[in-house]
Parts: sequence; C-alpha cells; structure tokens
Amino acid sequence: MGELHESIRIIFKEVSFSGYSGFSSCFLIEIVARLIGSYYPATTLMNRNLKDNPTGVVDTVVRYNNEVVSIPMRKDSKQLWVPLDSFEQHYSVKKTAGFLRVATLGDSSTMGCTDTDDSYPGLMEKMLNQNLSSKYEVLNAGVGSYSSYQGVQRLKHVLLKYKPDIVTVYFGWNDHWITSVPDKDVRIKPASQVALINFLEKFRSYQAYYYIISKVMHVPRAATKDDTNSAEEKKSFDWLKLRVAPDDYMKNMVEFVKMAAENGMHILLVTAPANPSRLSSSSNFPFPKENLIQIHAQYNQIVREVSKRMNVPLLDLEAMIQGDLAVNVLSQDAVHFTPEGCPFIAARFIEKLGQLGWL
Repeated sequence: MGELHESIRIIFKEVSFSGYSGFSSCFLIEIVARLIGSYYPATTLMNRNLKDNPTGVVDTVVRYNNEVVSIPMRKDSKQLWVPLDSFEQHYSVKKTAGFLRVATLGDSSTMGCTDTDDSYPGLMEKMLNQNLSSKYEVLNAGVGSYSSYQGVQRLKHVLLKYKPDIVTVYFGWNDHWITSVPDKDVRIKPASQVALINFLEKFRSYQAYYYIISKVMHVPRAATKDDTNSAEEKKSFDWLKLRVAPDDYMKNMVEFVKMAAENGMHILLVTAPANPSRLSSSSNFPFPKENLIQIHAQYNQIVREVSKRMNVPLLDLEAMIQGDLAVNVLSQDAVHFTPEGCPFIAARFIEKLGQLGWL
C-alpha cells in the first residue's frame, strides 16, 4: 500500500509540475506578446471568401488576421457577430415608465455616420427629447456588415425582450454582397463553444497559438492538372452567391413585419439610398457598376412590395435622396451618411413617425 501511495504522489507531483510549467510558459508568452504589441483581432468585416475556402461570410469572423478593426466585435451563435459596445450596454431591458421606445434595426449606415461620432438613431433621441417633458428612448440596433438575415436574428433573440413600441428596418446593401455560402446556410459552433472561444480570444497567447495553427492548417496546396478551380473558372465568378438572395430578402422583410405584429409593435420599412455617380465595383461586388445599381434597385423594390402587400408604412429614402441631395447626404462611398446628412436622415425618420401618429 505504501508503494502505491508513493507512486500516486510521484505522478501527482509530475502532473502538477507539468501543469505549472505549461501555465508559466503561457503566462510568459502572454507578457511578451503584449509587450511587442502582437494582436490578431477576432473579427473582420469582410463579406466574402476565396473559392478554395468556401465556409461562408462567418469564415472571416471565426479566424484571425493581422488587421486591427475599427469596431470590436465578438462571435455570436445566433447573430454570427455582435459589437462589444451596443445599446444593450446603455439601456435596461425594462423600459422606463412613461417612455416611448424606438428600436432601429440596420447595418453600418444605422450604426453610425461617416467622419462623426453621431448616428441617426442617436440624433433622433436628442431631437425627440429637446422638450424637457419628452420621454423617448431610441435603441440603435444597427450593426456593421449586417444582412437582413442577421437583423431577423437580432430582433428575435435580442430586441423583443426590450419591448420597443416602434421598430424601423433599414437593410439592403450587405444582402447583395457576394459570398461562397449564403448567410442562412452558415453553420457555426453551439453557444457554449462560442462563449469559450470568445473568452480564449482575450488572451494574446491564445491568439498567437491560433494564428500559427491557422497558418499551418491553411497551407495552399499545389495546383494539379485535375484541379477544377482553374483560372478561367475563377474569373467567371460562377461560384459566387449573394449573402441573401432576393427571395430570401423578401422572406426576411415579411418575417420582420410578422414579428412586429405578433408583439404589438409598429414597424417602419426603409429603402436604402445610393448615389449612383459614386458607386463602383469592389471586392464586395466585383461586377460592373451598372450591375450593382440594378441589383440594389431590385432589393429596394422588394421592400416597397412587402410594404404594399402587408400594408405597413414605408420611408422611401431611395426615392427621396437623389441628385444634388444625394451628393450632400451620402459620403464618398455612396452608401453611408455624411456628418451633414446624419441629422437630415434623423429628421426624416422623426417626420415620418410623426405623420403616422406614433410619436
């Protein structure tokens, strides 16, 4: 029996020493990585992938690169990614007595305006509460690079518990950006594993480890004569898909309306304006400018059709913002709002909600 106890003691000692050594090594790597400024951010906002790595839009969210992003994000098993700083950190779930709560769903155009810290939801709240007796809360639920698919998840899994009186829905651009796997077909790990990954990614030692492993695991293979991914085929773009196809975009718009009705919320659908003179093809949509104008018009028309068919109000920003007004309201990328355009858009939302008698 004494020999058994001694064996157990030795094994325990060796395991403890190994564990201590491993912890010490990780701690040392962590310190060194921080001292030299090593950082591999967990989230990029690219919406496309190469054909030889067709894992969908989330592929660039669930791995690292050497590019520091401007908006820190974390992974989410329902919404794919969420910002670290959002309305959830600034508003309680329970609405303040006597307040009217507006929630603005959307993408980066809703999340913020260009070259300013303002957003049109933030300015809406300030404008609505200029009168000291006013009691309004405007929850900015816009998230950069979000599609309508992610918006549906955000409404279903986050916003409903905040019980907004009014919800505005403003999507369109990211839905027709390209990917290799549509958003609805992306498969990510269960919530428990996603939470663990989010925790581990806070450590530079883990980041360095994951970065090295990802490089080893993704070594480009040599092309063979049987390789179907030929240069000619890649140039054709036949392998590309849209993040949210037109039919699915319509289904998502309908889903927004149904959820609002089922939960006693007013809903306002919004078309996404553009400045055609500044639009151009890009990595998000590597096709001629004319194709981009055409497909974006198609997605806005879907919003109009759903508004008419389901008898819900529409704020038609695309029809409203054209010509010289588009030049002033929309930034150089022809999509986001300028510092001057931001309050203009906020005023248009308030004006429309007032006309509807919802404020």
